[in-house]
Amino acid sequence: MGWHGVGWFRFDQSSVNLNAPAAPGLYALIDGTTIVYIGETENLHKRLIEHCERLDDCFSQFVYLRFGYELVLARSARLARHEELVQELRPACNVAG
Repeated sequence: MGWHGVGWFRFDQSSVNLNAPAAPGLYALIDGTTIVYIGETENLHKRLIEHCERLDDCFSQFVYLRFGYELVLARSARLARHEELVQELRPACNVAG
């Protein structure tokens, strides 16, 4: 099904402040054509700022991170979509579960 989000924006605090809504959804981090991470959250803006402030060791391997997001209001739909995207796109920093 692939990624159908809004973006791709520079992944830093000023860009997150300008471009990420305080709304529920999924987010993806990319570097070039590499899908780095896919996450889900109740508040995209807050979660992306948290990632900026505490960059995961895996994320720090990538130099040109960008982010995008999909608005998905219902938690059950977000969790299902997250699982689907992780299985399909196999992001470099999502832990296999």
